[in-house]
Amino acid sequence: MGVAGLLPVLKSVTDQVHVSKYAGKTAGVDASGWLYKGAYSCAVDLVLERKTDAYLNFSMERIKLLQEHNITPILVFDGAPLPAKAQENASRGRSRADWKLKAKKLLQENNEDQDSGAVYAACKRALSVTNEMVMTLIAALRRMNITFYVAPYEADAQLAFLSRQKIVDVVISEDADCIPYGVKTVLFKLNQDGWGSELKRRSLGANEELSFVGWTEEMFIQLCVLAGCDYCPSIPTEGIITP
Repeated sequence: MGVAGLLPVLKSVTDQVHVSKYAGKTAGVDASGWLYKGAYSCAVDLVLERKTDAYLNFSMERIKLLQEHNITPILVFDGAPLPAKAQENASRGRSRADWKLKAKKLLQENNEDQDSGAVYAACKRALSVTNEMVMTLIAALRRMNITFYVAPYEADAQLAFLSRQKIVDVVISEDADCIPYGVKTVLFKLNQDGWGSELKRRSLGANEELSFVGWTEEMFIQLCVLAGCDYCPSIPTEGIITP
């Protein structure tokens, strides 16, 4: 889910750029983020456990976009569940199960109308990336000779390692966790036309909304934890910027 409220605070050091900027470079990709985006297009089918692979379309389109601009993609998948997030993951699992029941009930109440906005909204909240979806995408990547890695635990930390080791030049993600993990350059919200929001870690010192001048790495990580993260309960009424 990322760090609560972090990205809006960093808008002064976030630039709109076109992906062609990275021509000839290598991009690390949070594969789960793409799978979730793709799943939104077939949310009802997935929640009702109907056979579909329409969720692959989003990833295939984004891979094609990168390749058209001479960018080499490396997709990184989540590995084992992180023990430190056991409580949060269990809570999310219960929430998805509840929304799945609500979605099925709404379908019955709407005479199986799958185009109902309420039905789609419930199905969207019930979605999860399954092992079958991951393996289907991996099989497609193998056919396309696209490099991929499965992280020991969460993809964010592995992507940060690839960034720090200069194995990738940019990380494409929707998760603000990439920033405290130490990714050097992140591209958020990459759209179908190739535009996205670029954040360079070295620019944090120039941030206007909240000054990080003189901050240590540890101080920044502590800020992210206190703001609200997946590893411990959030502090009520507290955030990066509070009224």
